[in-house]
Amino acid sequence: MYSLAPVILGLVLGEVLEENLRRALSISGGDWGILFNGPITITLAIATLFALVGPFVIRALKKR
Repeated sequence: MYSLAPVILGLVLGEVLEENLRRALSISGGDWGILFNGPITITLAIATLFALVGPFVIRALKKR
């Protein structure tokens, strides 16, 4: 079962996130590269990727 707070947060912020993503893509002419232009966004993308993949890698390394 999922915790209720993240679910509510996702429901509330999901619509705002989608609207702003559409706006950014509209301004950039559909270029997804606009989302990864600055150093802060690149850092956040790498941190997100590690947060998603990291536990699987760590678990696989512990089994070895």
